[in-house]
Amino acid sequence: MEYKFGDIVIKETKIIKQLKSLPSGEYNTHELKRIFTGNGGINTGKSAGESWNAHFGKIIKDFSREHKELIEEIQSNTPISVDGKKTTSSIWMLRTNIEPSKE
Repeated sequence: MEYKFGDIVIKETKIIKQLKSLPSGEYNTHELKRIFTGNGGINTGKSAGESWNAHFGKIIKDFSREHKELIEEIQSNTPISVDGKKTTSSIWMLRTNIEPSKE
C-alpha cells in the first residue's frame, strides 16, 4: 500500500520501518519530516494546499488512522518555531518498543 498526497508518495512499509526505528514520545510534523527526508525547513510563501510540509502531514494523518497503535495525532495547529520562523504543526504520539533516552 502507498500513501499519496500532492506530489508525495510513501510506501506504507517505509513509514512503519521509519517510525519503529524511533523512540516512543511526542514529535511534531516537522520533526518527522526531517527524520524522513533530512530536510525540515518550512515552505515560506506557500499556501497549505501547495506546501510540501502540509502534504507530508496529511500522509502521516492518513497513515495514523489505520495505525493508531503506532502513531496518533494528539494536537493540531500547534504554534512552533522552525529555523527561527513561526509556523504551526500537528503533535504526534509515537508508540514504539524503543524507550526515549534519559539524557
